[in-house]
Amino acid sequence: MQCSACAMLLPEGVANCPGCREPVMPPIRAEAKATSYLATPDTATPGVAASELLPMAPTVRACYAHAWRQFREHFLGLLLVGFVFFILWVVGAVLDGSASSSQATSPFAESSAATLLSSTPIGASVDLADGIIRFLFASGSRRSPLGLVWYKMLVLWPASYGLQLAFLRAARGEKPQVRDLLDTYSRWQSAVSILAVAAVLALASLPSILLGEVSQSLNPAGELSLLGILAFVLGIPCFVIGLRLLFVPFVIVDEPIGPIAAIRESWRLTSGYGWTIFWAWLLTFPVALLGLLLLIVGIIPAVILSTLVYPSLYLAMSANPKTARAQPGEAAPASA
Repeated sequence: MQCSACAMLLPEGVANCPGCREPVMPPIRAEAKATSYLATPDTATPGVAASELLPMAPTVRACYAHAWRQFREHFLGLLLVGFVFFILWVVGAVLDGSASSSQATSPFAESSAATLLSSTPIGASVDLADGIIRFLFASGSRRSPLGLVWYKMLVLWPASYGLQLAFLRAARGEKPQVRDLLDTYSRWQSAVSILAVAAVLALASLPSILLGEVSQSLNPAGELSLLGILAFVLGIPCFVIGLRLLFVPFVIVDEPIGPIAAIRESWRLTSGYGWTIFWAWLLTFPVALLGLLLLIVGIIPAVILSTLVYPSLYLAMSANPKTARAQPGEAAPASA
C-alpha cells in the first residue's frame, strides 16, 4: 500500500505515513455511489477498480497527483469535450460583444469575488449573479440583450454542468464523452441549482456592491479611499461562500437530489476544508502561468489539469470518513 500524498510504501497497520505524517485513508469502495448518474458500463476504465483511481486523502498534494494521473489517461477525451464547450462559449461571447457598446459591466462583474470565482465549477452561477445584479442596478439600455439571456439559460449554463459531469467522469476513471454536455438538459435540478447558487452569491455580494457604488459616486476619479477598501473587505465573505459551494455542480450531476439539498451537501463536504480548497484553487494560477510560458499553447492542458483538481477534491472529501455520508445499513461517521 502506498501513501496517497507522498507515494511512500507503507507497512501494514500504520495510522499515519512515516514520511509526510498524512493520515492513511482506507481504500475507497467501488460501490460507494450506488445511486450515481455516472454508473454506466460503457464509460468505465476496463480492468481498473474504482478504489485504485480515486484520491485517498483530501489534501492538496494528493488531489493534484490524482488529477495529473487522470489528465494523462483522459487528456484527448477532455480536450474534445472542452473544445465543443468552447465553441458554445464563443457564440455567447460574440452575442455579448455585439451589445457591449451599449452595455456597461455590472458592479458584481467588477468585484474581486466574481473575478476570482468565474473560472471555478460555479462559473455559470457567477455569470447569472452578474445578470441579477445588472438587472437590479443597470438601466434598461445597459441590461443584457434578451437573446443573450435566453442563449445562456437554454444552452450555455446547462452545458457548463455537463462539462463538470465530463470532468467528474474522468476523475473517477471513466471515459468523458461529448454527450455529457447534453446530459444535464433533462434534469430540472441543474437549472434550479444554478439559480439558487447565483441568488446566494448575489445576496452575499450586496453589501460590498452598495458600498462600492457609494464610494464611486463620492470618488468618481477612482482614487483609493476608505470606503473602497471597506467594500473590498465586505466582498471577502462572498468569495468564501463561493468556495464552500464549489461542489454543488458535482453533487447535482452525481446524486438524485434537489438544489437546496445539493447546497447543503456542498457546505457539509467542505466543512473543515476551507484552507485546503483555497490552496488548491490558488495553485491553479501558477499552473496556468506555467502553461502560458510553454509557448502559450500549454494553457490548454494547464486549464484541463486545473479543472480536474475540483472533481478530485470532491471525490476525496466525499470518501473521507469525516465527511462521507453513511451507506444504507451503516452507522454515520462520528463527528470530531
